[in-house]
Amino acid sequence: MHFNLEMRDQQAKKEKKLLEYIHTLGIQKEEVLVFGDSENDISMFNVFPHSVWVNNRQGHILRAQYEARPCYEDGVYHFLNDYFK
Repeated sequence: MHFNLEMRDQQAKKEKKLLEYIHTLGIQKEEVLVFGDSENDISMFNVFPHSVWVNNRQGHILRAQYEARPCYEDGVYHFLNDYFK
């Protein structure tokens, strides 16, 4: 997808890199929807007001604005389908 940015490094400061990236595109953080499923995504959830925790049932619960079903249930697809109705 041309609008998807994937960051996987466990040590990455995702919120900082994403803020830098969207700044170069002239996009505000209020215009971004972030998804995450692990503790290294918490920093994004704290910075970006539109955040989605993909509940892959890995034993930890993350605080985000929204919750999506697990990936194995096509959670992101279903979330986006419902979100944009």
